[in-house]
Amino acid sequence: MNQEIKNILEDLYQADPTLKKYEAQLIRLIETLLSVRPETQIDEKFRLELRTKLLQQAIEIKQKNSSQNQFINFINMNRLKLISAGFAAFVLLVAVGIYYSGVGRIAQISLLSDQQNISNISERAFGDLAVVTGGGFGGGRNQSGGGGGGAEVSTGIGGGGVTASEFVPPYIPTKYKYVYVGDDLDLSESEVSVLRRLKQDSSSRDLAKILSRASLGLINLGSFQNSELQMFNIAENKENGYVVSVDLSNSTISVFSNWLKWTQLSPLCYGDGCPPDSQRLTFADIPSDETLIATATKFLADHSIPTANLGTPFVDNQWRLYAERETNPAYQYIPEILSVVFPQIVDGQVTHDEGGRPTGVNVSINIRRNMVEGAWGMTVQNYEASNYPMIQDTQKVLSIVERGGLYAYQPDFAERTVEVEVGTPKRELVKMYYNPTGAVEASEILVPALIFPVLNPPDELMYQQSIVVPLVQDIIDAVSPGPIPYPVDTLEQPAIEPEQ
Repeated sequence: MNQEIKNILEDLYQADPTLKKYEAQLIRLIETLLSVRPETQIDEKFRLELRTKLLQQAIEIKQKNSSQNQFINFINMNRLKLISAGFAAFVLLVAVGIYYSGVGRIAQISLLSDQQNISNISERAFGDLAVVTGGGFGGGRNQSGGGGGGAEVSTGIGGGGVTASEFVPPYIPTKYKYVYVGDDLDLSESEVSVLRRLKQDSSSRDLAKILSRASLGLINLGSFQNSELQMFNIAENKENGYVVSVDLSNSTISVFSNWLKWTQLSPLCYGDGCPPDSQRLTFADIPSDETLIATATKFLADHSIPTANLGTPFVDNQWRLYAERETNPAYQYIPEILSVVFPQIVDGQVTHDEGGRPTGVNVSINIRRNMVEGAWGMTVQNYEASNYPMIQDTQKVLSIVERGGLYAYQPDFAERTVEVEVGTPKRELVKMYYNPTGAVEASEILVPALIFPVLNPPDELMYQQSIVVPLVQDIIDAVSPGPIPYPVDTLEQPAIEPEQ
């Protein structure tokens, strides 16, 4: 044991003599922390910070469960070798979640809480919800199967290949009429509860205070007032390592691949004229849903990502809607990255996007590597709840369903009309964003809505699995779309020849 470690241990024992019985564990902890120190001479400031962090973690050794409620704990610092050694002191402060609240006193802060809290406030507290930013209601194509990153995909279509007309059928102006065939709707409630997600602003301010005390040499951070730390990343400097991105401004965390440490795979190619070094996936390469879910679940468990407020996971298989209709195996696009979705449960209801698809924590798995490439959707679950008038007009709701959604339009001019049946809806929460008057940043809200399943859609609507109708009267009243007038007259006008 070198003298430096002995000195640190003596300091710890002076603060708490009972720590001597944990000396072996403390030595390993000290060696881990010292291994990521800057390569410059350790000054007294760094030594003091190191002792403080060790004292805090030594207390945690005695009280093993004292920090389990920290959402940030899924970052296991003992496994990370930081790319930026000069930033080590700050990152270690973040990892243990402590700051100085006075001379000789240490206080623990909650960086990002993993608890779900809902506070009831007054009616219509969020203002007029007619200012929601919409456009996704009614479904639409979801390009599933990607999670960012991944190998390059080549179409492989070149000379002598298939013409564009064989891929894109001729457009026929079509009006889709959605026919409701479900049970009677129950719209008897007068009010619904709208939830607004709150950001944990104190975290960014508290961490800025910590960082402002550090001497960066090139600038005095303490000279800036009312500072807040908006975001920081922690990267694993090892083969197939990850980057943990902590967005304190939005109270979210995501994990993605540190591509500098991942071996690049050969490109994927589909179609004709593929290069010899390319690969093509087939349905036989796809693991079972059970295998993918098990891989994703293990990743969450390995990194202590909370699942108490997540529902039953499922594999996003929308890519199959197109791939299974393609009869030519050369053009059956099989994605190399598949997503497992763990639906977010808020107040006992599953959250959805505006297209009616469940949202929550997503885990991306590369099937060629048989590895998780990333995870996102970890968010602080603090909400305010405010009651708003609920729509009670059944015919108004069904008229929205008939045209295909709140923001859907049907053309006046159509060569054909296709009827599509819609079934009995389920009531869930839909994530939306709205900009109150004068606000620069949009707020995230969860709005009660009816999600109608689309039954047996035609091929051209295969990605529209549902129609979403929000139950807040403000939102319904703000949107009154009519049919799109088709410019018939322009079809009869001769083409304008360019001037010579």
